[in-house]
Amino acid sequence: MRPGFLPHHPASTIVSAAAILDDVIDTLRANGLDDSMLIAGRAAVQRAIDAGHGAAGFSRLAVLS
Repeated sequence: MRPGFLPHHPASTIVSAAAILDDVIDTLRANGLDDSMLIAGRAAVQRAIDAGHGAAGFSRLAVLS
């Protein structure tokens, strides 16, 4: 694998992760559970989508230092 390349399954995108997070957040709320951490994660996902990275793999959200 070449440096800086993070492969992903074509169906595993940031947009698909957003849909999954929405379902999990709805389930947490329906059961009266704390959803604050997932809401913060969902906001990061939405920023990536808004920046045009929705088709990228979820690993696009990782910050490497």
